[in-house]
Amino acid sequence: MIHELGNLVQTGLKIQAVPTSKASQELAEHYQIPLVRLNEIQKIDLAIDGVDEMDPDFNAIKGGGGALYREKINVLMSDRVIWIMTSQKRVQFLGAYPLPIEVQPYALNYVMDYLNRTGIQWVLRKTSNNSIFLTENQNHMIDLHLQCIKDPAHTYTQLKNISGVLEAGLFVNLCDTVIVSTLNGVEVIENSQVAKPMDFKLI
Repeated sequence: MIHELGNLVQTGLKIQAVPTSKASQELAEHYQIPLVRLNEIQKIDLAIDGVDEMDPDFNAIKGGGGALYREKINVLMSDRVIWIMTSQKRVQFLGAYPLPIEVQPYALNYVMDYLNRTGIQWVLRKTSNNSIFLTENQNHMIDLHLQCIKDPAHTYTQLKNISGVLEAGLFVNLCDTVIVSTLNGVEVIENSQVAKPMDFKLI
């Protein structure tokens, strides 16, 4: 997507973009796509990203690449959200793909002990050379092996209630449109009941 966007910029498209990872930032810079820091703007017009899994209710697991916190903030600040994926990533229930949570380093031992006491199977993410993986926010990533998540909203709330968990890779009904690559072409699916968290009011 960034390659194609870069081609459009080279032919005259006028945009500013907010990358969610160093890799996407470097690719955008290669194509001379103008970039802006998130804290310099009030909202994002359009967020486009991939997913690791998505169920029929537009709930998704994201974070396989390790940028789930920044991806979540960008989505929450966006007027419109598009997921792009291959058809294999559409599932009946989330959970076959590991669910990542981003954990603040000071709380790592506490969170690992908490997970052990719940019986959840988990793995502390490491790099290819077996060192501990750190997100671009310098936090740890723990991948949960839940197998089947029947109530993503409840699971998300339970995980966020663990002190030290900065964010979980569950994106609960946050996309407006899904673009799916299939063997027979491209399928576009619209979500007529997308949640808009920025419209919620605190009591």
